[in-house]
Amino acid sequence: MENFDYEKYYEHYWEEEHIQRGMDYYDLRYNHIKEFIKPVEGLKVLDVGGGNGQFLEWLDVKKATVLDISKSGLKEAHRRGFKTVQADVQGKYPVPENSFDTIICFETIEHIEKPVNMLRQIRKCLKPGGTLVLGVPNLPADGIHHKKRWCLSDALQALHDAGLQVKEIKYTPGFIEKETLEDMVKLKSMKKFFIHTVAYGLHLLPFGLKLRLANRVPNRFAMIFIIKAKK
Repeated sequence: MENFDYEKYYEHYWEEEHIQRGMDYYDLRYNHIKEFIKPVEGLKVLDVGGGNGQFLEWLDVKKATVLDISKSGLKEAHRRGFKTVQADVQGKYPVPENSFDTIICFETIEHIEKPVNMLRQIRKCLKPGGTLVLGVPNLPADGIHHKKRWCLSDALQALHDAGLQVKEIKYTPGFIEKETLEDMVKLKSMKKFFIHTVAYGLHLLPFGLKLRLANRVPNRFAMIFIIKAKK
């Protein structure tokens, strides 16, 4: 995968119908910790891997810069009123160092081959004492779109290797997306049927209980780790 062409792969990514997200996508995953994620008003904000700017819009951020490799994403982010910078999130960023108070990076790290490179670039762009809010999905990998499955220890080690200090961790619980009986009965593998049956039962649990399970056993019961780290 050394020669994977990220720019070509993501050029029209945000134009694809299955990628178009409504605000309910973010409501489901992040509404319970929206205030934890949202930058303080008036701070200088960069969204690394921010795509089309919809996440910033959902957070009610009015002024920010979106950095992404996707031309289709940046075109839409610009339409939403954000400044845009085209760059590979793993390479050198064409923005001044020590210039941002807060950097947001959500559902991006799992897509790249050199995550520590990205985190080091983020550190360079943060002001001294600046904050990174990192969202790391704990989801299966396919080796192409999702390069690897991240455990919490992997994320903490990557941040440490990049010279960032972890300050606080919160979680989005797993099993918040409904398994459908119709899809389950189509599964040919008994093992997969059993796994999906368990998942179907877990999604019926109250959200508060799922969140407690995620806090207790994050690698098993968290869908996303949300980590605040300081420069």
